[in-house]
Amino acid sequence: MLTKVNLKLSNITYHCSIGLFIRIVLSIYSLVHDVYFKVPYTDIDYKIFTYAAKEVLSQRSPYEQQTFRYSPIIAYILTPNVLVHPLVGKILCSIFDVYLAYCIYKIVLLIYLNQKKALQCAQLWIYNPLPIIICTRGNIDSFSSVFVLLTILYHLRQNYIASGALLGLCIHLRLYPVVFLLSLFITAGRFSTKDTFKLTYKSKLKLLTSFVFSLTALTGIFYYVYGFKFIDSSILYHVYRRDIRHNFSLYFYVQYLDSFVPDYISKNFIILDPKLTKNLLIMVPNVVLQIAVALKYNTLNHLPFCLYSSAFIFVIFNKVLTSQYFIWFFSLLPLFLPSVIISTKKLFAIIGLWCGTQALWLLSAYLLEYEGYDTFIYIHACSVLFYVVNVWILVTFINSYNVQYMKKID
Repeated sequence: MLTKVNLKLSNITYHCSIGLFIRIVLSIYSLVHDVYFKVPYTDIDYKIFTYAAKEVLSQRSPYEQQTFRYSPIIAYILTPNVLVHPLVGKILCSIFDVYLAYCIYKIVLLIYLNQKKALQCAQLWIYNPLPIIICTRGNIDSFSSVFVLLTILYHLRQNYIASGALLGLCIHLRLYPVVFLLSLFITAGRFSTKDTFKLTYKSKLKLLTSFVFSLTALTGIFYYVYGFKFIDSSILYHVYRRDIRHNFSLYFYVQYLDSFVPDYISKNFIILDPKLTKNLLIMVPNVVLQIAVALKYNTLNHLPFCLYSSAFIFVIFNKVLTSQYFIWFFSLLPLFLPSVIISTKKLFAIIGLWCGTQALWLLSAYLLEYEGYDTFIYIHACSVLFYVVNVWILVTFINSYNVQYMKKID
């Protein structure tokens, strides 16, 4: 009997089943919570997705709803919300979220050749409260994150046609994986720093060709079906987007104050388009750091840490930052953790400071949104503090990262 129990506890399928059960229970609980509590459990975007699904089932455009800013694929996937029950979409999110843990298991196993480490890294996702809550609230970032991890898995297996095609799909679903393109291009066929572009150009050509075809095909199909409204809502909107109410970003208060600046002042004192100018300036630190990270960690061995750093930088330096964005880099964190040497004291400091600064921000945001207090300055102060803590965390991981514990992928 003991042998059977130990076998189960070391089985990824067993833990994935438990993780799925937990998520389904919370998804069912959300139906009750939303009826009796002031602060809803279900993400407001989930209602938007469900309405978009209703539109496509009626053979109308999901973009008739001004708040739908995603790929039509999301609306298609969530049509069971309309056809069967509104809870089905959350169960689908939960299934994808658990499959994401399985992808973590496969990648860590490939890199470290150690089943115990692979299982432990997968468990960090399966039993992590943050992804559990986010996916059961009806957030669809587990969809895109699964395809990001599949991109990494196939790239590490040196199947560059598959990784390129998957990257195109990832960017179509959510724009943020575009920051991975440079790193994937550099590492394609590159096993050591001695490998030159000439030696690896065939691998890079496969990746780029597959990527361009995938992204162009998806964009072209939906442009043909939904017209320019698809481009404007799912792509251009995210370039100009502002969020002055639910935003952890360092740039939150700047955007909030800007909303009170009369248009004639902006137009007369800035030669270029005001919105475009500000967005470009905000992007500069992010772009510089993305290039630096891609050049620093430029081999396949370093790819998981490189992509984690890219996602982390993109999120923390972005002009809009909400809780669901944390999934973008959290899903990449377990991939390289066996190579991080860090003291228990520092680990608890990271967790405490990261959660603590979030709690301060959420308290100020609650007082603003639900109690009507003017806490904008306090929210801004918490955003700055949260930014500083996140930069410190990234620097700590960079200093604690040790590649010698990884096998050479070749």
